[in-house]
Amino acid sequence: MFWRAHSQRKEANYYSSEFMDLVTCMLNQHPHQRLGIADLVAHPWLSNGGAATPEEVREEFTRRQEVNK
Repeated sequence: MFWRAHSQRKEANYYSSEFMDLVTCMLNQHPHQRLGIADLVAHPWLSNGGAATPEEVREEFTRRQEVNK
């Protein structure tokens, strides 16, 4: 349900399967089943360059700031 709700108004495949897996594992309702720091760092989404660059983050926040004005 989480991904169905968060994928509304997004084009198909907006979120990669690796990204969805990472977030799902981070938000697991059972604390003992959540990923530890070492597991997070080793997750394929992060190790395959899925994370945004600092420049991409700045651009996105600038865009969001303009939308909110």
